Amino acid sequence: MRIRAEVNCMSCGRFLGDLEGETKTRIDKSWLRPSDTPVRFTKRGLFCGRCGGRALVEHIDKVYVAA
Repeated sequence: MRIRAEVNCMSCGRFLGDLEGETKTRIDKSWLRPSDTPVRFTKRGLFCGRCGGRALVEHIDKVYVAA
């Protein structure tokens, strides 16, 4: 099953992009479809490239693909 979610900065509220990927794999950079705001990936998680605030993943939706 695939999931899709919005990623926003908790500090400044900027939209950072969408995550989309398979639930059976680890989240990595390939999941992110970034917006114009840069995103930093670290071992501690995702961070806003503008203000340095933590990224919040919200509005998680299940995506069903017709076979």
